[in-house]
Amino acid sequence: MNEVIQLFGKITVKDVIILCVAIYAIYELIEKLYKKITNYYSEELEEKSTKKQVEKNTAAIKEIKSELGDIKELIIKESERQKKYQTQSLQDKIFVCYNNAKKQGFITRSQLENFAKNVEEYEKLSMNGLVHEKYKPEVYKMEVRED
Repeated sequence: MNEVIQLFGKITVKDVIILCVAIYAIYELIEKLYKKITNYYSEELEEKSTKKQVEKNTAAIKEIKSELGDIKELIIKESERQKKYQTQSLQDKIFVCYNNAKKQGFITRSQLENFAKNVEEYEKLSMNGLVHEKYKPEVYKMEVRED
């Protein structure tokens, strides 16, 4: 025991308590420093990862927008093609009805109703001069007979 006393000198309980408190304080300081350093690096890594993910998502969104633009164009073209087909089909029906009535020299009530419906639908799609200037006026001037 004398060797311990000679090595450390006269250490009191108060000195031991102060030493323990100092060691604990140093431990707490080191722990806080360790947490700050590890948090900083993990936050930095997380931020880099988040930035990469945002860049990937942004690129994916741009690609989707581009594809949607292409799809929109296709839909518009198809819609225009359908409208053109429908217009031509109605124009043909109107002409056939007009031609039949002209050959008969009169128009029946059902033919006139059919003609009027086709002209109405046709007018929603197109304003062709021939239908409005020739077929429609001539058909509406014809004698209407019951079926």
